[in-house]
Amino acid sequence: MYDKLGKYQIIKKLGEGLEGRVYLVLDENTKEKYALKICKNEAEGRREAGFLRVLHHPGIVRLHDCFYAKEGEEDVFVLVTEYANGESLKDYCIFQNTKRKGEGDSGKPELCKKLAEILKYLHSLPVPVIHCDLKPENIVVRENGDVTLFDFGSARRIGEDIREMKSTYAYAAPEIAIGKCSPAIDIYAFGQLMILIFTGKVPTWNDQIPTKKAMIRMGIPKTVYPVILDCLRKDKEERIPNGTELVRRILRCERKNGRVLRVLSHFREVLFTNAGAIGSFYGLFRYYKGEIESGKMILLIGVALLLAELLLESVEKERRFGNVFCKYSLYLSQTKAQKESQ
Repeated sequence: MYDKLGKYQIIKKLGEGLEGRVYLVLDENTKEKYALKICKNEAEGRREAGFLRVLHHPGIVRLHDCFYAKEGEEDVFVLVTEYANGESLKDYCIFQNTKRKGEGDSGKPELCKKLAEILKYLHSLPVPVIHCDLKPENIVVRENGDVTLFDFGSARRIGEDIREMKSTYAYAAPEIAIGKCSPAIDIYAFGQLMILIFTGKVPTWNDQIPTKKAMIRMGIPKTVYPVILDCLRKDKEERIPNGTELVRRILRCERKNGRVLRVLSHFREVLFTNAGAIGSFYGLFRYYKGEIESGKMILLIGVALLLAELLLESVEKERRFGNVFCKYSLYLSQTKAQKESQ
C-alpha cells in the first residue's frame, strides 16, 4: 500500500478492477486533486495515455501525468488524470429511477444526448477512435448533470484487430473479439446504456432484445424505442452507423416529443382561456339576472381557470428562460475546458 507516489499524496482508494487500482491523490505542488491509476497491464496503460494526450473534449477526462513507479521488485505504469467527481452512471440511474421517481424524467434524453455527443466527437476524428468498453462504470455523472467518460485502456483506432479484446458481457456487441474495430461496437453498448438510463435496470440480456411492449412497460418512451432497437441490431451493418447519426436520431426524438408537448400545451391554453372567459361572462350574466348564488359559483370557476392559465404560462416562461441560461452556462464551461485542455 502506497502513502505517496512522487509528488502525489494518496488521499483514499477509489476502486480496484481487472485493469488496476485507482486512488484519489493530491498534487503537493499545485494542491489539485487527481485520479491516479496503477495499471496492472502496462500496454493498456500506455495505450490509454496515448489516447488521452490527443483527445480534447469536455466530456472526456484530461491526462495530467504518467510515469513508472516501483511496486516491490516490479516497475508499474502510473496514469494521473483529471478527477471526475460525481456518481457512476449505474448508481445515478438506479437512484434516479427509484427514490427520484417522477423527478428529472426530462433529463434522461439530455443525458443520452450528452453521451452521444462524446461518441460523435470520437467517431468524427480524422482516424476515428472507438472506446470499446462503454459501460456505466466508466461514466461519471457530475453534480451539474454533465457526463465524463474515462478508461480508454481498451480503446482502438477504427480497423484495428479486436479478436483478443475483453469487454463486459451485457454491453459487448455480438461481433466483438471476432473481427475489426468499428463504431458499431460503441453504438451497441450505447443502446444498452439507454435502457439503463430510462429504466434504472442494468441489462442482463445479450442475445434476446426486449420487445417494444416490454420496453414501454419498463418506462421507455415510444419515440425512444426505435433508436434503442437500431443500436442493438445483431447485424452491425443494420445499426446506427456512428456517433454523428446517433446524435441526429436523438435530436429527432426530442423534436417529436416537443411537438406533442406543444399540441398539449396549446390545447390546455385554448381550453382554460376560452372556458374561463365564457364561464366568467356567463356567471356575471346569471348574477345580474338575479341568480346570485349560481352566478357567483360559475364566475369563481371561470376566474380560477383564467388564473390557472396565467400561472402555468408564467411557469413555462420561467422554465424556458432557465433552460437558455443553463445552456449558455454549459457552453461557457465547455469552452473554458477546451482552452485548458489545449
